[in-house]
Amino acid sequence: MKIKKFNTYEDYWKNQALLETESKEMVGAHDRLSYTLNLFYEFIKKGDVLDVGCRDGWSTEQLKKKGFGSVGIDLSPLMVKHAKKMGRNVYEMDMETIAFKDNEFDGIFCVHSLEHSRDAGKVLKEFYRITKNNGIICLEVPKQTVENYKHISCWESLEEFERYILDNIKVEIIKSFYSPFAGSQGHNMIIIGRVMK
Repeated sequence: MKIKKFNTYEDYWKNQALLETESKEMVGAHDRLSYTLNLFYEFIKKGDVLDVGCRDGWSTEQLKKKGFGSVGIDLSPLMVKHAKKMGRNVYEMDMETIAFKDNEFDGIFCVHSLEHSRDAGKVLKEFYRITKNNGIICLEVPKQTVENYKHISCWESLEEFERYILDNIKVEIIKSFYSPFAGSQGHNMIIIGRVMK
């Protein structure tokens, strides 16, 4: 399947995301998501988890199968519509203004979404607000040196990404490393933190 290219952030999220879900590329994405979910499970055993940037809700469904109360959010109306057709608990929502109560979740699972935010610091503060004390936040982003139409927030190293998180929210970093899955500019970065309130 040939993927159409879009020039703006809005075009990408309104159209491109659904096309990507229907492509063969999602098979590799599910392998990567499974890897990161298994890491997340090492640090969180029960409770309610928000799956941020959940795309078609595949990871939201995996969390549910593992016994978590899982809710997914995504900015793309097409993606949310697609997920709902599959019976997944997914809502259209911007991660910069999350419509959930303070301290509502035991965990946040956010894989390859934070880099799409226009204000990643604001997003991290929203994650902190809606996560309970001692809750677990799992973040995965690409190592990237320059912005493009869909990657607006960029971090060049794991150390830079850690500093950015710690400058914005109060968490204890409990695991921080480069994923074995490579992105276009190098390995992806995974950070798992425990919220401290």
